[in-house]
Amino acid sequence: MTRRPWVLGLAACTAAGALVAVPASPALADDTATIGSPELSVAVGREFPRIVSYAHTPTGAVVHGRSTPLDTVLINGTALKPVITAEFGADARYHLAFPQGVSMDARISVEGATVTFAVTAIDDTDALRVNTIAIPGQDLVSVRSTDTAAQIAAARLDIDASRVGDTIYPVTAATAPDASPIGANYVLAAANGAAVAIETNSVYDKPTGTNAAANGRVMRQARSRDGYREVGLWSGEWTYRGAGASATDTEPLPLVRIALTGDANADAAVDWQDAAIALRPLQPAITGAANTPYRVVPRIPFNIASLATHPFGKTLDDTKRIALATDGLGQFVLLKGYQSEGHDAAHADYGGNYNTRAGGLGELNTLLEEGRAYNAEFGVHVNATEAYPEAHSFSEQMVDPSAKGWAWMDQSYYIDQRRDLTTGAVMDRFDQLFAETNHNLSFVYIDVYYSQGWLADSLSRRLNEAGVAVASEWSHRLPSNQIWSHWANDPDYGPDSSRGVSSHILRFIGNDAKDVFVQHPLLGGSRMSDFEGWTGEVDFNAFLANVFTYNVPTKYLQRSPVTRWAEHEIGFADGSRVSDADGVRRITAPYGEVAAGDAYLLPWPDGSGGTKLYHYNKTGGTTTFAVPPGLTTATLYKLSDTGRKDAVQVPVVDGKVTLTAEAGVPYVLYSHEVAATSVTYGTGTPVADPGFNAGTFGPAWTTRGEATVERNARGQYEAIAGDGRTSIAQKIGGLAPGTYVASANIEIEPGKEREATISVTSGHKTAANGIERSSLRNNNNSDEKVGTNSQRVRVYFDVTAGKPVTLTLGAGRGSARVTFDDVRVVPGVRPAAGSTWDFEHVDQGWGPFYRGGEKDAGDANTHLSELHAPYTQAGWNGKVIDDVLAGQWSLKSFEYDDKLAYRTTPATVAFKAGHRYRVAFSYENELAGAYGWVLGVDGPGGTRDLSVTPFPQATTPTAHVQEFTAGKCGDYWVGLRRLPPNSDQVEFALDDFTVVDLGPAPAEGNCGAVSIAAKDAKLTPGKANEVTTTFVNGEPGTVRDVSLALAVPTGWTATASGTTARRLDSGESLTVKWAVTPPADAADIGHALTGTVAYRAHGRQTVTGTSVVRTLPPPPSGVVYASDHTWISATGGWGPVERDRANGGQGKGDGPPLTLNGVAYPKGLGTHAPSEVVYFLGGRCSTFTASVGVDDAQPTRGTIRFHVYDGDRELAVSPLMRADSATFALTASLTGVEYLRLVVDDGGDGNGNDHADWADAKFAC
Repeated sequence: MTRRPWVLGLAACTAAGALVAVPASPALADDTATIGSPELSVAVGREFPRIVSYAHTPTGAVVHGRSTPLDTVLINGTALKPVITAEFGADARYHLAFPQGVSMDARISVEGATVTFAVTAIDDTDALRVNTIAIPGQDLVSVRSTDTAAQIAAARLDIDASRVGDTIYPVTAATAPDASPIGANYVLAAANGAAVAIETNSVYDKPTGTNAAANGRVMRQARSRDGYREVGLWSGEWTYRGAGASATDTEPLPLVRIALTGDANADAAVDWQDAAIALRPLQPAITGAANTPYRVVPRIPFNIASLATHPFGKTLDDTKRIALATDGLGQFVLLKGYQSEGHDAAHADYGGNYNTRAGGLGELNTLLEEGRAYNAEFGVHVNATEAYPEAHSFSEQMVDPSAKGWAWMDQSYYIDQRRDLTTGAVMDRFDQLFAETNHNLSFVYIDVYYSQGWLADSLSRRLNEAGVAVASEWSHRLPSNQIWSHWANDPDYGPDSSRGVSSHILRFIGNDAKDVFVQHPLLGGSRMSDFEGWTGEVDFNAFLANVFTYNVPTKYLQRSPVTRWAEHEIGFADGSRVSDADGVRRITAPYGEVAAGDAYLLPWPDGSGGTKLYHYNKTGGTTTFAVPPGLTTATLYKLSDTGRKDAVQVPVVDGKVTLTAEAGVPYVLYSHEVAATSVTYGTGTPVADPGFNAGTFGPAWTTRGEATVERNARGQYEAIAGDGRTSIAQKIGGLAPGTYVASANIEIEPGKEREATISVTSGHKTAANGIERSSLRNNNNSDEKVGTNSQRVRVYFDVTAGKPVTLTLGAGRGSARVTFDDVRVVPGVRPAAGSTWDFEHVDQGWGPFYRGGEKDAGDANTHLSELHAPYTQAGWNGKVIDDVLAGQWSLKSFEYDDKLAYRTTPATVAFKAGHRYRVAFSYENELAGAYGWVLGVDGPGGTRDLSVTPFPQATTPTAHVQEFTAGKCGDYWVGLRRLPPNSDQVEFALDDFTVVDLGPAPAEGNCGAVSIAAKDAKLTPGKANEVTTTFVNGEPGTVRDVSLALAVPTGWTATASGTTARRLDSGESLTVKWAVTPPADAADIGHALTGTVAYRAHGRQTVTGTSVVRTLPPPPSGVVYASDHTWISATGGWGPVERDRANGGQGKGDGPPLTLNGVAYPKGLGTHAPSEVVYFLGGRCSTFTASVGVDDAQPTRGTIRFHVYDGDRELAVSPLMRADSATFALTASLTGVEYLRLVVDDGGDGNGNDHADWADAKFAC
């Protein structure tokens, strides 16, 4: 062994921790040493850890590295020239001494055909802590134009489905030199008959520009040399210690491995595909990756907004049902809403705050433990980007209170992710979760993770080290250790511009290990079709069809790594191939064809060391496919969600079987008959088979009368009561003494009446509750009953020790169809006096209230809010109202859309006709006129509001008391309505809801209702505006002498004709159009319009209705910035329109400064395509000007176009703007324009990354 010091230079130090680069020393004469193995001889530099060349024995190829000396290392971004001492023997070892006591050891070694460059030790000091390391131009591999078959293949991590993120090119004398290095996620090379793969653990602490999204891991640069062109490859920056991390909190040391190979795929060519094959053994193991080919059934049981529509016990039953329906295919179960009140509640509490309404930690652990027996992996949806004030872990140290994030049921704030990671807080929270769930979670799904580089890499690595796999929303933010991406798997969710990894090179490398790729015509791709409420999808049949149509073939092709890739055929290591050369997609196993078009017979492990085969034919019919060698007899079973059935013996002829299948029905083929599989539903809950999934009542349920279990059009099993008196009962065992609540989803055929009840008998006491009509549409997207009139009906009961308990679902006589489903029994606390709710002990849902059912509005914005003072209360960070008014819980709404937020039904509060009632509660309201209290009725004429009382602003608990007499016109109810026209999310909290029956009323209540609607969202001051009032006769009979009046604010006028009617029959209406003129100086606030109707019916009756309208803001005067003027409306494609800052994509005020091509603008509008902002100008302005373009926050992506419209008439338009486009000065003449529309479109390629700036936008008026 030789030892020789090579002094390359020193860096001057001016103060502790400060680095100043010094001029380079003259280059030393090159000197090399040789290390190697029987397969590979490597020449290395003596003066510096560099590779000069490789000689690959199996191919005889010589591949170059860096031929000229190197002397510089970047430490924390500063160029330093270390003093180097080197030793050479079996490997090459270098000691690099830097200023301020810093040193590191490096080694180049060879094993087989693989070379490793590793930093083996770093010794730093308080004077200089090493954060990042880089060796630019190290050229671990270089390819020259003088080489034979010289090729570079660079893969960028691009998630736009419309393009392929690959650059593959030969290196020739015409290869243009690169002005600066170019980054990529992977770069492969080939030269002189050898292919070369490079794997590095490079990760940037703070990646920017083209190095973002892990696209600087391998750098390359083409250079002009004396007589040839050369492309050099080296590793990107390494992070040894993230900024802010402690001295002992370090990352894995820098490591690069280079492998050489010949024609690895035996296709008579040596190119990037051979290098990709050589790369795989170099890659670090990723937790969970090995199981990717067997994750066939991705699914999302969804809970949100305290509704607990998918309790953990129900999810376990669904897991068992899917196992039967698929004969045990692997399930990948993502629990969205396992914590707190469900999805997007109380992040970032990972442990210690479980969804008690869905069953709590106990039922969750039962799910995780029992579910494993059904080949299911479970993971939970978490958020490491945003935190919500009600989270137990929330603090001003965790988040930036000025940085608002996503807002749905609460406003979130962005987490200080660097502090969260470097203090260990984030992993402490994860460790709590893993411990409390007994380490039964297979993965975590990290939502909306925007950060990248070291923050993402270190977090995902630490999770892997904890034995947990990592999934995420997008494919490019946690790429090192991620096995699954939601957007890549859910083709109907999110834009295609952010769909999944599009690189063919990366797919070649990792097709068998990750589900993060876009769909491919040959390889397919894992797909989701949900049935458990996510995005409102509830069709179990469509869910199963998706599994067998798309996922089974995709997963078969993932069982072996890709070895050959051509446009019309891809081959695999096990000899399989997929091709569409004849226009039909065909899969061929080593023993013959196994799939053609939409039909297949694919082999699968049977779980006991043998093989079974899945058969599916989307269109049905007879097909013939090959079977594995040795299979001489076969039994075919039809699959159903009650298990295998209809066994048929199938002859095997010449290694093939011919099968006749029903369209869209899955089958499984075994070599022998197999015993039926049975499951027990309701494990871990008091009720056996609570969802009737067995397909029959017995043995769990006993019936009287006509009752059946039927499978509905969505694939859900339900209990159906026949025409006669019917009961469906079950004895409930194992309940400790105490109070419980039993509930079930019940629907009476809409438009008909019949008694339907749920009752519980304990000993000699029976508690019962029921309904006679189902008038309220279920509008909970997360509920499998969404779109029906099935709602949960509950009854409280007491259990005494030693007394038998029987739960009964009952229906009286009648022809209306009655449906029961999803029975549940949980511990409960009975509301005081029967109709008093303090929201402290709600089993699930919103106590006495149900979500309003008048429009499809996505997931609910109301939930039970938990106290976490001071963060949930008025005064913190400018918060206007308290979320919690008394005790630990209140009912909070954060609605934005004008709709009925919630209401009662007779199942929770029964108002008896002819009785007078007092309804009282405490409330707080953020914005006057944003919400109103409704008295309504479900009657023969449908559901309608009888009165709406707008709330004033209330910033302390305020009492609301309402008295009314229930009429004979239907089922009365009360509730909360979000009022137009303001469309911002506004907070409202309610508590201590009480209903008191005051007894029979001296006079009957009326059943008329009056509504008020303005034609335009905002009224124009000084002009007549059309306002319509409508009176609907809800009385059971004719009313007479009807007159309608409209009261307007002082200074306003309202005129109309035809305001009377002599008579209206029941259900008829009187509609009057009014010309309402606000004064020219009317303030842009809420104004109450009150309609009053008088009529005769069982005496003289009067009803009123109030609507709050807003007027347009006054038009601009002088030169006014658009961001300083009130708009009429504003919509953005991703996040709200921002004033004086760029789009941030989530909550208000979360964007960066407006910046175009390096110029920051203090004023303007930040939007995301497609967007529209509408202003009222009143014809008083002359010009509009703005500087427009893609904000610099998107350095490489985004395509948009800016438009200025007068109504539908285009006044000005920009050219198509890209991230690299020059800023465009847009000017529009506004003469005579009343309403101005500022519109941004997506450029025709989807709206991914379309951050649009209207910088310096202003009106001249």
